[in-house]
Amino acid sequence: MYKIRMKSTGIRLLGKDEIQMYFFGGKGKFILKSLSGISYEYKVKPMAKTLKMGYGKPIPNPKYDENILYISVRNSFGYEFLGCIKIEENKYLHSKKSYLTEDGGAVKGVKWLLNQFEKDKEFPNTMEFHHLGTCGCCAKTLTTEGSIKMGIGPICFEKYGSERLKKLLVIKKKMEKRIKENKIVL
Repeated sequence: MYKIRMKSTGIRLLGKDEIQMYFFGGKGKFILKSLSGISYEYKVKPMAKTLKMGYGKPIPNPKYDENILYISVRNSFGYEFLGCIKIEENKYLHSKKSYLTEDGGAVKGVKWLLNQFEKDKEFPNTMEFHHLGTCGCCAKTLTTEGSIKMGIGPICFEKYGSERLKKLLVIKKKMEKRIKENKIVL
């Protein structure tokens, strides 16, 4: 018997800080929805720290980089790999292995979201960001009202939250430096 997955509307995050924290948490599932009704469901995950080689013990991944996230978009069969996000540079890199084109709507949505993170303004009302009820850091189901509202569980916020906030501050400082170097006026 097949289970039919109903399209979820998710829980809307309004604040830019909450959206960034959820996105860069590294294990979130979320929906970007435009005012026109077009929406894409995405999944973000970190690079694997270890590699499994047959039945032997896992070995450390020589290419592991904690500042890279993989991003995929949901299709009718599951999730389709798009590319990766370089956290420190706030940059999307499209994969040659992706079957989707770089000028498609799903990729444009990711690029638009990353562009919003670089702006000092609040998240615009032209697009909605909804998480799917799982913690952005560990992907476990959120159960308390406050956790659901913020998109991160209390243990992850206590354990990882401060580290994630530090990363966001580092990212902001790097973006401010780029703005000054390139003489960009916001």
